[in-house]
Amino acid sequence: MNETFSNRPEDFLNKGLRAAVGLLPVVGNPLVEFLAFAIGDPAQERRDDFIRGIFEQATQLQVAFDQLRAENLRVNAQFQATFLDAVRLAATSATADRKTILQNAVLNSAIASLDESLRLKLVDVLARMTPAHVRLLQAIASRPGPLEDFVVDDDQSAFEFKHALLTDMYSTFLIRNNQSMIGERTIQEQTASAHVRLTDLGQRFLEFVRAPQTPT
Repeated sequence: MNETFSNRPEDFLNKGLRAAVGLLPVVGNPLVEFLAFAIGDPAQERRDDFIRGIFEQATQLQVAFDQLRAENLRVNAQFQATFLDAVRLAATSATADRKTILQNAVLNSAIASLDESLRLKLVDVLARMTPAHVRLLQAIASRPGPLEDFVVDDDQSAFEFKHALLTDMYSTFLIRNNQSMIGERTIQEQTASAHVRLTDLGQRFLEFVRAPQTPT
């Protein structure tokens, strides 16, 4: 395999832990074996499964997208950069939904022609967003409306969690309300309560993380 992947995050983790526990005279070796079994091997397996998933999807989609052919991916710098970022993020992701989002981003980075500044911003946001963020963002995209519609919940913990998700999306400018921003020339429609909708960046992000859309 390419040397780019020879030094994985889990490799550095294992090396550091091995060095530390190796100083312990009695439990050192058993603990090293435990770490290799419980952390090193599963982490490598997750990474390999993630890469295999991208390969399988790219192979299936080659009929619809020439950009996913090996000879084109070889010279596609934005695909390669997104791939490396996604592999790094996948190493610390435990859910299948999160990995699917990352795989979609890799494939879409190969298919779409993105401005590099935009791609970097999308990857930066991707590192912070969870599947829960994406689901809420999709709900707002399908039905923009009063902020209350997206946070009301009888369960206090769920209510606060939704507010936390919305705060994250506001801070990354994936969503906005209907208040005009400084310097904005477009007059926003005023309503009795704050309405929330996607920004252009929010729409671009959803396109970045959704399954590639084959031409009809």
